[in-house]
Amino acid sequence: MKKMIYVRDEDKDLFEEAMQYGEDSLSRVIAEALRQYIAAKKAEREEILEVGTWRDRGANDVRKIAFKGRCLAQAIDLYGSTSSGDDRGTDWRLYQTEKGKFLVWWLDWSRHQDEVDVADYIILDNLPAPGTICCGTVYGDPSCAIPGELIEEAAAMLGQDIVEHLDV
Repeated sequence: MKKMIYVRDEDKDLFEEAMQYGEDSLSRVIAEALRQYIAAKKAEREEILEVGTWRDRGANDVRKIAFKGRCLAQAIDLYGSTSSGDDRGTDWRLYQTEKGKFLVWWLDWSRHQDEVDVADYIILDNLPAPGTICCGTVYGDPSCAIPGELIEEAAAMLGQDIVEHLDV
């Protein structure tokens, strides 16, 4: 079966570069890219997350947000004061939305009485750098530094290189 692919003028250089690197035919390179694209689209689903404040006493202030996307990575950052260190922490999730943006969701939690749990999120155009501090959408408060592990896992899922290349 013979099919023709039309390349937009602005993509011409990309196709020419792919042909230089490709040990296989360009058809095989395009087919692999399409397989990855289809797998990513099939992995998308409606995600529903809770954001707000949970209290031991008094009324909670929680709402739900929903979007279409896929979870790229999850991490837990423990910073408690007990010997095990697991009495306080932050749960992290990083999603890619169906429109190609990135949603970072976090839940700051505590097992101590009278301390609140707070969940917030931010939407970004690009994958954030490890250590980025975000101001939440719900409360506007800054998050803890985004764990590098979360970004590395997400970048690996996307097939991206997050190495910082120095020009020294």
